[in-house]
Amino acid sequence: MIRVIGRVSSPRFIGRRDELTVLEAALARTRPGCGSVVFVGGEAGIGKSRLISELGERAERGGLTVAVGECPPLGEGELPYAPIVGALRSLVAQQGAPELGAGLGLAREEPGVLLPELPSGGGVASPLTGQGSQARLFEQLLALLASAARARPLMLVVEDFQWADRSTCDFFSFFVRAARREPIALIITYRSDELRRGHPLRHCMLELERSVGAVRLDVKPFTRAEVREQVTAILDESPAPAVVDRLLERSEGNPFFTEELLASPYEPGERLPDSLRDTLLARVESQSTVVREVLRIAAVAGRSVDHAVLSAAAELSEDDLNRALRDAVESYLLAHGSTRAGYSFRHALLREAIYSDLLPG
Repeated sequence: MIRVIGRVSSPRFIGRRDELTVLEAALARTRPGCGSVVFVGGEAGIGKSRLISELGERAERGGLTVAVGECPPLGEGELPYAPIVGALRSLVAQQGAPELGAGLGLAREEPGVLLPELPSGGGVASPLTGQGSQARLFEQLLALLASAARARPLMLVVEDFQWADRSTCDFFSFFVRAARREPIALIITYRSDELRRGHPLRHCMLELERSVGAVRLDVKPFTRAEVREQVTAILDESPAPAVVDRLLERSEGNPFFTEELLASPYEPGERLPDSLRDTLLARVESQSTVVREVLRIAAVAGRSVDHAVLSAAAELSEDDLNRALRDAVESYLLAHGSTRAGYSFRHALLREAIYSDLLPG
């Protein structure tokens, strides 16, 4: 048994050649002064941030400016324009506030509300209310980013777009169309397992794919060879084939899950590491009481379960059961099974985490 104490991660970047080819082609299109948009999706822990970090290092070596903003998870609250503010602060740190603000002239009132670091243009910052004020803000934010990109082509990264507020979605819908002739590569990452039906990003992605040729890139799980390479880099020695097989079976190629399992015993029947278990259960706990109960019943049945079994075991009407199952499927917790009458957990470890959380009764 191999056991690594503490948080582990590979010191080497593993695989992702196809993904990097697509992303580097998007960066190359910025050099003649054309914009590009790539949506990078994948489940939590699949390695989107590591991929973008590697891309950013390559972009900087190639002479591009890299600015990164994140959409924070705030539950029911909102932090409007959070990723834009984060990206602009990154640009201020690299270029300086006076240089960044020079492209605006005196028109800095609206951006000054979001980014006090910008030198005042002589006006008084006012609350961002009303359509006219939002339109001016969008134009001035575009001017800031375009000014930075004309100095050096810009790789603009927005992480975790599944948590973006409505104002941020509106801005990027405007920005992509308005900046298509600017040397800006916009890279938007999102968790595909949190993109429920009706999520504004779904509509945004479809519109941008049709109107400006945005590219959608799905980050896939590691293959067996890549899991072996990942574990070798962490342990600094080649693992036994049985160790690789066991990690691949349980993690299903998710790099984060592999790292968490490697930091704990992973013999059959062993309890999941608390950090991994809590990560998996966080998405379950956000569901309704009925959905959680259906998931618990399904976890007892195994990785897959027939609809008839759920119907017999759950004390629910057929309508309530169907609604709960639809919510679980749309939340990427369950998937339609190999037969039309069944369901399966999206990930074996999710079922394992739910099962381990059950009371003895």
